[in-house]
Order: sequence, then C-alpha cells, then structure tokens
Amino acid sequence: MNAALANAAWQAQLELGFALDGTRSVLRRNRHFGPLTVQKALYPEGRGICHALIVHPPAGIAEGDRLEIDIRVEALAHAVVSTPSATRWYKSAAAYASQDISLVVNAGATLEWLPQENLFFENARANQRLVIHAEEGARILAWDAYTLGRSARGEAWQGGSVRLASELHRQDAMIFTERGAIAGGDSLLEAAPGLFGMRSGATFLALAKGCTSALAEELARELPYGPDLVAGVSAPVDGLLLVRILGRDSQHVRGLLHSTWARLRPLLLGVGFAPLRIWAC
Repeated sequence: MNAALANAAWQAQLELGFALDGTRSVLRRNRHFGPLTVQKALYPEGRGICHALIVHPPAGIAEGDRLEIDIRVEALAHAVVSTPSATRWYKSAAAYASQDISLVVNAGATLEWLPQENLFFENARANQRLVIHAEEGARILAWDAYTLGRSARGEAWQGGSVRLASELHRQDAMIFTERGAIAGGDSLLEAAPGLFGMRSGATFLALAKGCTSALAEELARELPYGPDLVAGVSAPVDGLLLVRILGRDSQHVRGLLHSTWARLRPLLLGVGFAPLRIWAC
C-alpha cells in the first residue's frame, strides 16, 4: 500500500468483553481505536441479556481500510451483538479493504452475532475473515450475509473481488472452515454449480446441545427451494447446524435469516423471540 493511501485509509479496532455480574450480563470491556464503537449497553429483554450495536460512523469500508472486531463473552454471560445497517464496501481502484472478526465464547456463555449484511459495491475489493472459538457448553447463534452489487443502481457485479473466510473452533478442534472467492464477471455467478444468478447469500450457524441431525431434517422440510430463494441445512458434526441460503433479493435472504433465528432461539437457547428494534428502522 502506498503512503498516501495508508494515510487516507481508516484503521479501526473494537474490543468488547461481556461478563456476568450477579444475574446481569454486562459490557465490562469496551475499547476502541478509530471509527468503530459501541455507545452503550442495552437491555430490551431484561438484565440477563446484554445487547450491543456496533456503529461505524464512516458508513462504509473504503479502499485500504482495515477493521478489526474482537468480542469475548465470559462464562455464563449472554450477549446479542448487531449493527444498525448493512456494511457497505465501496469500489476500489487497486488495494483491498479488510475486516477481521474474532468471537470467543467461554464455557456456558451465549453469543448471538447478528450483523446486517455486507453490501459489496461494483468493483469493491474486499477481504473478510470470521473466526469463532467456543469452549465447552458455549452456545452460539451467528450469521454472515452478503449482497453483490446495488441492484437499485443496476450493478450486476461485473467487476470486483471478494474473499471470504470462516472458521469455527470448539475447544481445541476446528470443526468447520470455509474459504471462498467471488470475482466480478466470473461465469460461476450465473452457473448452476455456482451462484445460479443469485446475488445475495448467507450462512446461519447454530452451535448448541440441541443441534442434531434430527433437527436438521425437521428444518429442511420448512426451508424454501424455489427459483428466487434456495436454502438447505446440514449437521456436519454433533452440536452444529449450518443453514445455507441463496436468493435473488437481499430482503428475502434477510427475512429467512430472521425467521430461522426466531425458530431456533427458543428451542436452543430457552429464551423467547423478539425482533431487534433497530431492524425496523
């Protein structure tokens, strides 16, 4: 990266630590550098579940930007973390922008990681990496969603490059990993073995004791499989469910993520479902 670009690009880090204080889950650690922050802890569901919204005031990730998010949930605490809007990745002339997310969930703790989708503008160059470490008895509901191009602007994702990486570690073992690269104009964007013309997608991950192959089979009967929205579910190892989604419209993908969360949250976490107020804004 040249010196002029390095000076212009945003470098931002956010460290969040949630812990149990009596019967209350609290945001005990909240440190940030650069334009990435959580303003305050919220309690729309009562003292036991701490909600936090990650705010990125520049409203988008531009060429050369580097964002790092580190979240740790201590034993028995319960945190819900989301974002108020989609993460916009702007077009780049040359250099990649990056976002690295690390989630650590200690024994008996619960994390719901529910950010709104990544929106990759035409000609964006993006690297995103999500790494999750879960200790024994940790419970996690998390998703990662994306949309290629702004359809309202007529962007067909004919230029750009997106590199996506995800890892899930349970105790000392990696139980899921995935690497992907999406190039603008690639024939796989339209091909059946690729994205089949669908520009929005998501992965929903559930890690909990109740995640079984029987539950996966039950969910599979409820998921859509049509020309505009396709989804499937698997249980690759005991205690883990993966729901994969492709859609032609980001709103349909988002709606299926929300309904899947609503379906699994009471079942796996033992708490009621209430949609986040920020999603209605």
